[in-house]
Amino acid sequence: MIQGNIDITLQIAGVIVIMNLEEDKKGWALLSGGKDSTLAAVEMSIKNKLEGVVYIDTGIGLNETKEYVEEISSKFGWDLKVFRGYTSYDSYVLKHGFPTPSGHSQIMHILKLDAVRRFISWHKREIGVAPLLFSGVRRSESSRRSQWARRFQFYQGAYWDCPIFHYDDDKVWKFHYEHKIPINSAYGTIGKSGDCLCGAFGNLTEKKIIEKYYPYLSDHISHLEENTKSEKYGIWGNTDKSICALKGKGQSEHLLCSECSMQ
Repeated sequence: MIQGNIDITLQIAGVIVIMNLEEDKKGWALLSGGKDSTLAAVEMSIKNKLEGVVYIDTGIGLNETKEYVEEISSKFGWDLKVFRGYTSYDSYVLKHGFPTPSGHSQIMHILKLDAVRRFISWHKREIGVAPLLFSGVRRSESSRRSQWARRFQFYQGAYWDCPIFHYDDDKVWKFHYEHKIPINSAYGTIGKSGDCLCGAFGNLTEKKIIEKYYPYLSDHISHLEENTKSEKYGIWGNTDKSICALKGKGQSEHLLCSECSMQ
């Protein structure tokens, strides 16, 4: 975490900006229900740096994941805010079809980044200042991420801190064990948080898993497949690669879509 005042020099639109973060400044953790975002939130809470948590409701996530976020927020006494983007997943798919690997960046912006923008606007309107956001992104999650990820940055009108930036997988799971942090049940079925199953990098295997464990979501996807106006992109999961196989897809790795990556 930040020790003392840290001046961070950034270049934004060609202008050098000095970002000053005070030691006692509190922030909001982006809580997806994944192990990393949960750890970041717990660590900031322990250090009394947490103002609250923000869950991005993508409209194509697991009900169980949203319930997990609600339950863990209640367990630790966190103020939970839920935000959505301006365009719903359903309306996008019905008009344009299901997202593909090449369209992942676009759907990520629609479902996640727009929701964060709405929170930032809310914070500036209600609190009067740009928020500090805590992300669970870690440098060691993938070789590509290690090249672009940074601990601190100013992005979309908000300050960002990745407090577990230097943690490896062993340290993440050890932290969960030592602090008795409940694990999202989705890790036992689909192996990730399940906050967003847009299908951009989905495949038949993942589709079968969803059908088996989450029939309500499978039925919803089937309904969209039957009613989309797109013929070319009318099927959920448009790639034959492995689940979330983003190797070589640098545009797909982002502060808001950290599970879509490969080691």
